[in-house]
Amino acid sequence: MEKLIREEYVEQGYFFKALRERLARSEALQDVMENVREEILSTTKLPLAIDYLRAELSHSGMMSLAMKKLSHYFTAFQAFVVASAEDEKGRFDLRVALDVLRFDAEFRATDPTPVATFFYQFETLCRNRLDYDKGLSAILEDPTFDEGWRNWLTFVRQQIGLIELTDLVYVASQHYVEQQARLGSSEIEMPANIAPAQTGPTKRIPFGRLFGTRSGDNGGNANVGVWALNDEAYSFLYEYLTVEEFKRLVPDFGAYDVERYDMPNLLAMNFYIKGVLGTGAASNHRIDKQAKSLGEYLRAKYIEVPEVLAKDIA
Repeated sequence: MEKLIREEYVEQGYFFKALRERLARSEALQDVMENVREEILSTTKLPLAIDYLRAELSHSGMMSLAMKKLSHYFTAFQAFVVASAEDEKGRFDLRVALDVLRFDAEFRATDPTPVATFFYQFETLCRNRLDYDKGLSAILEDPTFDEGWRNWLTFVRQQIGLIELTDLVYVASQHYVEQQARLGSSEIEMPANIAPAQTGPTKRIPFGRLFGTRSGDNGGNANVGVWALNDEAYSFLYEYLTVEEFKRLVPDFGAYDVERYDMPNLLAMNFYIKGVLGTGAASNHRIDKQAKSLGEYLRAKYIEVPEVLAKDIA
């Protein structure tokens, strides 16, 4: 979608504010919308959008479905916020969601910078413990962000939970770019060359004897990072630990969508397990609610490795 004109955002801000205030009086949402519609400038597109919202509420009871269908008018982030409030499994109140949408619309009317827009939206995810993966995916579609921003946001979505946001911001900063230039380094480090894995007789050892791991939660998703101590071990890890093999080693997670992200310059890789923690640590019934033991679980598994890699392991 493209950015709307300022008047549309001003009217959206008033609309969400009126909904929030009148819902506090226990008025029905559809009735409130019908009344507020008469107060909206007829020169904007919002009255037509309200009609569609009311029709969808009558049909499905879900305002977020209508907002998703009106993707030329409402942003993916606005639809995500309402969908989070409508999720019966979550604890995000619709009144709080309407406050978020009101301030979001009023903010957009001032033509904010991409930086300001990102931090407002990201803080919304953090403060209200919303799904990071779905939230960042929605933020990615915002018309405020150009291709460069979307590339960085994709990187943030992949790494958040493993790397602090401050570090992710720092490596994208102008200061860091200029510093790297002064040191004679390129802005983007070239990928390492990965040699073929060694072959020959194998030995059965615990995964953790050869590789390190660290795991944790990212909203409703889990991350497990795996790294090797040398190039030879990483060559084996790179070829051996596919998504399919990861699921075989930890079958508890086999039913979930898993993505692998390679970091050869760090001799590491990260596995991103979607939806395994429900909507977050506080919402699931797993013994390990934050997936903190997942890395150790993987390290305890026995695997066959070339003897040459295991020769110095006691």
